[in-house]
Amino acid sequence: MGHPQPLDIGIEVPIDNNNAVLPRHDFTAVRMRLSNVIAMDLWTRKGILNTFASITAISLVLFFTFPRAMLTTDFKSLSSTTDPIVPANCSKETPSRDFDPRVELLLKYWQELYLGNGTSSSSSSIKSAPRAPHLQNCSQQTSAWDTVDASGNRPNWIFPTARESHNPRAPNEDVVFRGGPQPPWIEGGDDDNLPMTRQAQTDLWLHQHPKDCTDKSTKFLVNDWVNSPKLGLGGQMVAMAGIFAIAVNEKRVLVTDTLNRADHDECKGSARAHWSCYFVLETSEECRAQAKRLLSQKKAWKQKVVTNANSYPKAYMWFGKVPEKWGRPWETMQPLDVVGGEILGGHKATDRQWWRAQALRYLMRAPSEYLCKQLNLARHHRFGRQAAELTIKTLPTNWPGSEQQHQQASLREKIWTTPKPWLPRPMLSVHVRQGDKASEMKIFSFKSYMELAQKIQTQFPQLQEIWLSTEMQNVIDESKNYTNWKFHYTDIPRQNGTTSMGAYERSLGVKASSNNAFVNFVMASECDFFVGALGSTWSFLIDAMRATGGKLRAGFLSVNKDRYW
Repeated sequence: MGHPQPLDIGIEVPIDNNNAVLPRHDFTAVRMRLSNVIAMDLWTRKGILNTFASITAISLVLFFTFPRAMLTTDFKSLSSTTDPIVPANCSKETPSRDFDPRVELLLKYWQELYLGNGTSSSSSSIKSAPRAPHLQNCSQQTSAWDTVDASGNRPNWIFPTARESHNPRAPNEDVVFRGGPQPPWIEGGDDDNLPMTRQAQTDLWLHQHPKDCTDKSTKFLVNDWVNSPKLGLGGQMVAMAGIFAIAVNEKRVLVTDTLNRADHDECKGSARAHWSCYFVLETSEECRAQAKRLLSQKKAWKQKVVTNANSYPKAYMWFGKVPEKWGRPWETMQPLDVVGGEILGGHKATDRQWWRAQALRYLMRAPSEYLCKQLNLARHHRFGRQAAELTIKTLPTNWPGSEQQHQQASLREKIWTTPKPWLPRPMLSVHVRQGDKASEMKIFSFKSYMELAQKIQTQFPQLQEIWLSTEMQNVIDESKNYTNWKFHYTDIPRQNGTTSMGAYERSLGVKASSNNAFVNFVMASECDFFVGALGSTWSFLIDAMRATGGKLRAGFLSVNKDRYW
């Protein structure tokens, strides 16, 4: 909004340089003040002519200053009552200048159906509302991923149809599935992922889901997520990857236990203080129950049927032997990390790099229902309006007055399935790590990150969208200077200065800091390109998820090398 422009009548009226509709309460306040001026003028000794002149001047001001407000009062009233409520952890999308009440109606419907209690008060007036392409039906997203086929030898991996995935109103309809022998959470071709990714993910699932959890030959490694004030979430994830390696090498089922970052009221029931609050279980409920029973049996500990990380040298967690069940696939890895404009030629720890990527991809193969809803909130309030505007263009001009046709329903259900929700693509993820990281690596300015972003844009000029993740407020402030980019980020308090990451996360609280971290991590992993800092564990792990998520060949442009290059 531009600077207030002083008028001769003594009132400052906000002028919007973009001719955007002003908030309703601002317009009303100006009218009240103008009315007061007219009333006072009637009592002056200048008479009717002065009063008439004032009214004429005021009318001209209102006409030229608020033309859209005067013409769209009814539509604006609709918008104010149907606009989605913005959650505390997500900044809101800017409305389009071309107001369309149908967009507002569709947004309201999606808001109530997907982000509310699964029902919509608008549904009676919208007989055939289109699905929300950017949202997921969280209650059914991964229901079929962790089951085995009739023989009990292979996972029964299946893709539900678009109807079941995206329409929570009709969960009991007949469902057609199309199956496949490969893990459904791996996308792209084999060349788009680290070597042996599909085979490794299949074997890890089978390893974690034995036929009989109570069989005497089934052994377990049960361990909490490392809880240390010196470790951030990235460090905790790296530590668990090391513990997972021990379990695989010793043919033990990994059972994760207490996670301090899930110890809050929105993690319900058995998910409270556990990984399953944010991601699907690492093993079956039966195996978890059996492992918990063994924990209380001295004989089981003595015979090493059950162990934990304390049963092994501490160094194993960080630098233990990488599983060679799949040979040494890291020896064929082609580096695609770019620093200083050059592709790095080698890595001193490619074995750990490969294994950590596989371990984290398995542990984070699908979000829980709770995290799915958090992601829905983030996408809806960043991309919802854009999705609605695109969707409205595909509907009949008299929608919702007439029912939408469904001639292509079978194609949607059997062919055009969408495992991943829609994003405005192409999208670049930029993770900026500053603050207390200065004690471990050289800190780079936001400008340095954006210079790399602009190099990617040179090759892909259609690239305009950035998902920005950072703990620093100055980075958010500086992003406003890059007007040729559209930035998306969660709306949480950020830090200034060099406060430690641990202290910053404690200031947010467990729920806010954990939700924000996982939402940003998943969103960054889903973007088409990535700019970050290899010296940051968080950036390193995002790169690992992308390298097992079909985005290996998109590369990783980094402002620095990490300690292993």
